[in-house]
Amino acid sequence: MPTSFRAQTVDGVFVIQFTDAQILDATVIEQMHRDLMLALDKAQERRLLLDFSQVRFMSSAALGMLIRVHKKCKELKIALKLCNIAPQIQQVFHVTNLDRVFDIHKDGRPTREAFAPEV
Repeated sequence: MPTSFRAQTVDGVFVIQFTDAQILDATVIEQMHRDLMLALDKAQERRLLLDFSQVRFMSSAALGMLIRVHKKCKELKIALKLCNIAPQIQQVFHVTNLDRVFDIHKDGRPTREAFAPEV
């Protein structure tokens, strides 16, 4: 099964851009979770940006997967930010209070700059 995201390092930030317009299928979400955990375990960077610019719809299972990614980032001491979230998905984050859990920004470039410089 192909990975549903692209990963690259930009300006010292590990950027993961989701490539599917819809993150709905439970099997795909579980595979995405496994792939993300593997990428995080291998990452050299301590800053992670999840870019949702291609995503238009997400299931509650996808939100659960993001919560697990957040937990893993805390364990690994990786700073996590989200960006480019569609308004309808942003509303779900707000209703579920996940906008208080995640550091969410409108776009990616200022977000990369918002990360504290590495010491």
